[in-house]
Amino acid sequence: MIKRLLDHFIAILVEVSGTSMLARSPGLSLAALLLLCACAGIPAGTPSALPQPPQSRPVVAGVDDQISVRAMSVRLPPGAGWEKRELPMPDGGVLLEFERSLASGNRVQIHIADYFGHPRVLPLELAMSGRSDMERLAMFLMVVGESAARFKGRRQSEWVEMQRGPQRRFNAACREKHELREERAENGNLYLWQDWMFFCVDPVSHIPIQTDYAERYPAEGGTVSPTFTEDAAAFFDSIEFRAADLTTRPVAEVSAAFVQANNNLFSNIDREDYAATVVFSLDPNVKDPTLLNLAHRLFKLKGTSPQNPSENAIAKHLTDERAFFTRFILVPESMSKSGNVFIGDLMIHRALLPKGHLGKGSGYGEFLLRIRAYPATEHNYRLEHVGIQRLK
Repeated sequence: MIKRLLDHFIAILVEVSGTSMLARSPGLSLAALLLLCACAGIPAGTPSALPQPPQSRPVVAGVDDQISVRAMSVRLPPGAGWEKRELPMPDGGVLLEFERSLASGNRVQIHIADYFGHPRVLPLELAMSGRSDMERLAMFLMVVGESAARFKGRRQSEWVEMQRGPQRRFNAACREKHELREERAENGNLYLWQDWMFFCVDPVSHIPIQTDYAERYPAEGGTVSPTFTEDAAAFFDSIEFRAADLTTRPVAEVSAAFVQANNNLFSNIDREDYAATVVFSLDPNVKDPTLLNLAHRLFKLKGTSPQNPSENAIAKHLTDERAFFTRFILVPESMSKSGNVFIGDLMIHRALLPKGHLGKGSGYGEFLLRIRAYPATEHNYRLEHVGIQRLK
């Protein structure tokens, strides 16, 4: 099941992430991009989840019962008998499963799902760039809803409005869903899974993560543990997010010149904001006329294959036309005469443009942008359009 969803996800991602930054509307529905997250609520005991079941190993309390995924960490509920399985997924994703049997014969499973391994962060960021954590969560959950119909055995499903620890302590974007599903065992016995799923966007990496707390019991004559509700709630409440140390990293407001921009910005066809690529300098000795000259020279690299590796990287980025909002590319000193000039992508806010667009009569060519470069995650910076600067 997991592999099938991953294959489907990759195919959709390749199709959509190939859409041009210069032609794509930000209103495009990207929900289908995150299809694979729908498998998170399915207990790993489901047949065909993996070609070969992963090996289990005992979890030692106080030694390896602390679970960490990206900036998230949580400790397993107290109690003996936890077994851990690690289900690797293509391209670096991982599904961690923890299971133990209760005295009643019921089984408890906890899953921590990080579907987007490091090689996937780039296409995911391309798909979600410019979106707030709440918007990213909404896109993530849209796919969960659209994909749920693919899986049989669901008896009940509801979203619940709860304020758990991650929302209260870290202001994280999170939602919670409760489901009741059937599972037919190999011996023919019918079981039910009570599954509480908790979806959060990691406020440091801004990547969606899912956890779930589930208990299996016989469909006939069985029931969940009396403490299930309390145990699941306590588990979700204990989730922590490690704060990114962004306070010591510099924030700069500088001038920037357009290299290329979404075609829709050159008209007042709508009121949407769109992406652009700009050149900017963190070196105060690089003056505005130099930025304008560099912008023209850099644009001429588009569609070419320079032998200079640095120029070739810029040419590929411009030709590809996909915006990536947390990656800057250094402009080679042979062009900039400085080691601190970069190109980067950002959203252009129409409300900050003199005429709301860059087309005829807009004054385009008479001003530069004012942008802010600030830490976006523990590793990356982001650009923000904050105004314009009239040329003298």
